[in-house]
Amino acid sequence: MHMREVVGSGRPLPQSDDVPLRSRVRAGARQRLITPGQTSVMELLAEAPGRPFEMVLFRLGPNQASADELRSHGARECVYLLSGRVRIELGEISEVLRTGDSIFFASTNPHRFVNLGSREAVMISCIVGEV
Repeated sequence: MHMREVVGSGRPLPQSDDVPLRSRVRAGARQRLITPGQTSVMELLAEAPGRPFEMVLFRLGPNQASADELRSHGARECVYLLSGRVRIELGEISEVLRTGDSIFFASTNPHRFVNLGSREAVMISCIVGEV
């Protein structure tokens, strides 16, 4: 089932008994994710155990990379750049994203993000699968 089918039909989104119907996280109370070798600030936007995805807010300082080296994990990601100019290094491929751009990729491929600007870059990532 695709989102457009559910939204267009007027039917509620399917629910599971073990997943809460809602989860609110206040701006100052987000859980920070710390990963060895990670240089960016990552915050969980929703706390909902049992959901098959994570919504993460990424903040990259000026000229900072998300990690010291390319990393991979067993998931897929869709990233939306809220502000800044960021290069994604995806294996041997490199692509520049600007404010408002988005990208989807299999994060089983080694990757990292590099802030190309002199101001903080901010991204939202939806990660589906094992992080």
